[in-house]
Amino acid sequence: MSQKSTITKPFSLKHYLLLPLLGVMIAFSSCVDENKKQAEEPEQEIAPAVNIRSLKPIQDISAIPFSDLEKAPIYPGCEGGNEQLEKCMVTKISDFVENNFDTNLGGKLNAIGKRRISVEFRIDNQGNITDVRAKADHREFEDEAVRVFQNLPAMTAAEHKGEKTGVPYSMQVVLEMK
Repeated sequence: MSQKSTITKPFSLKHYLLLPLLGVMIAFSSCVDENKKQAEEPEQEIAPAVNIRSLKPIQDISAIPFSDLEKAPIYPGCEGGNEQLEKCMVTKISDFVENNFDTNLGGKLNAIGKRRISVEFRIDNQGNITDVRAKADHREFEDEAVRVFQNLPAMTAAEHKGEKTGVPYSMQVVLEMK
């Protein structure tokens, strides 16, 4: 019985081209954008009920701490001292968000359950809402939160040492989609 002998061929030109190509492919695939992966994951959204957990000033080096303000920002229709003004502001902003947030968004995204949206914004020295940013598990919720908060009415600016000053805030909006 005869046996086949295996003959080894030296590397050909195709092998010299294939190895660098594989290296480039591996390097490219390791640099895939993480946002693409998150966009492919199924998302869930929440329903009509809006609950704003808290309204807190953000610690900003250039900003004056909320506790040091002589006068807190005043939402239209609110009265009282700084503590009452802050409580009134939370209530009024919560009502505004509940009345203006597109609650059909959860149904459009086929999302059920609780959704949290962290919103940061600044009340500038003229009382306008600026620098609105939102963070949520769905881009659509972020965009809607930014839209709603940008439409908040102008407020009376905060005061410190007799001068009007800007104050940054952060809020957490909790939506329950059914």
